Amino acid sequence: MLVLEQVVVERVVPGVPMHFEIYRDHKDEWRWTLYASNGRKIADSGEGYQDKDDCLQGIEVVKQASHSGVRERPSPPVPPTTPFGFSPPKA
Repeated sequence: MLVLEQVVVERVVPGVPMHFEIYRDHKDEWRWTLYASNGRKIADSGEGYQDKDDCLQGIEVVKQASHSGVRERPSPPVPPTTPFGFSPPKA
């Protein structure tokens, strides 16, 4: 018989601050999800961890990165169009 450890957090409670939830997935791997104070999912681990401590370390990495700066990625150039909305033919 397989017993999975599970952390249950009520997600939609006014006034509950942003929080992480950890859990085991269908492959018995540890994962985390970050929820906003309004209960909406902001981010997740994107991968499973074999060890709970590794999952918790992943959360710590995200917490430390929260102090990082933000960089905007340049948008690719938009090709010019004619007044009719067609792109000019390539030479």
